[in-house]
Amino acid sequence: MQPEHFSGDWDPQSSRNSFHVPVSPAPTGYLANPYWQTAEDSHRDFNEILSRDESTWQSRGTLEDTDIKIYARPGAPASELPMSKGTTYVPKSRPIELLACIHTFSYRNLFDTRFASAGILQRYSLHDHHFYLVIRGIGPIYSPRDATGVQTVRFYDHAGARLPMCYPDTPKVDIVYRSVNDPEVPPQEGKVRAWIHMGGYRLEWDEAKQATKVTYVAHTNLQQSVPRYIGNVLMSELPRVTARLRGAVENFGFPPYILDIEVCVVQQLQIHDANTRRNEFRCHVRKPGSYLIIIDRERMYQNGIVPPKAEGEGAHAVTFSDLNGHLGVTVAPKGVGQEFVFVIEPRDQEAPPESSSAWW
Repeated sequence: MQPEHFSGDWDPQSSRNSFHVPVSPAPTGYLANPYWQTAEDSHRDFNEILSRDESTWQSRGTLEDTDIKIYARPGAPASELPMSKGTTYVPKSRPIELLACIHTFSYRNLFDTRFASAGILQRYSLHDHHFYLVIRGIGPIYSPRDATGVQTVRFYDHAGARLPMCYPDTPKVDIVYRSVNDPEVPPQEGKVRAWIHMGGYRLEWDEAKQATKVTYVAHTNLQQSVPRYIGNVLMSELPRVTARLRGAVENFGFPPYILDIEVCVVQQLQIHDANTRRNEFRCHVRKPGSYLIIIDRERMYQNGIVPPKAEGEGAHAVTFSDLNGHLGVTVAPKGVGQEFVFVIEPRDQEAPPESSSAWW
């Protein structure tokens, strides 16, 4: 299994690149987050940004059913793009489903046109991690950017109280990320090290619309000035990521995601192949128990999936079952401390009636 790199834009094996992206970013369990204060500040700032009076934003109109606004910081350097905000609705999709789309780097490449490649360096929980990413350039005059940062995700109930994890009916999710300095990951050859002041998505379920309201915020210093017309392109393009997310979900569905109420496994990696809908999971067994892989049977896997088989050191402790169209995973005590890998693939033909028991 390869690390989660899916673009030819960056070769992790090249001698030009001076750091390693691990296959197992939490090898013995989720790590303590050394950037916890940055995470606290990021969520505070994200809330403040989305609480600002709309009159403080400059409207850029509506494109692809996305309301686009920008906020230019007085005295900002020429290399800093104005903060941009895009808002749209994704019908018949819950926040947890859109979280799976955004959180899975290799799915995100479907809808985020500036997103080239990424890898998780350390994992602090199912959704919190330290990352390295590459942002696409534009021709010879705008070089690709790279960045290291920390992403943290918070979940809220209808009253605004924090939840310990995301559930299928969780009504509000904040995904927030920001640059951090990591001396072990210097700027890579051919890239300009950008600084992400703020990046984030707010996902809010709207019961009346039966849709999730998606608000995206981006504020980045490119660290080198770019021609004005390229800046204008970026300012209009970045917030439209919400419209492209909506299109990706409507056309392809959401990728499989882990629902682990017992927290019995530590997810190391998930790699989604957009062409084949193949998903590869690598997990570390934390304790015996059971969890679910939620499958999109309406859009992504209309004809079900091929029954998976576990591989790796911990495979002997893993069993799978069909639970109402989703994949049940049970890990036995003998697998604690070990890793296993399994693959979810679509079964792209009609199911023969006599084999329904093996047809997931």
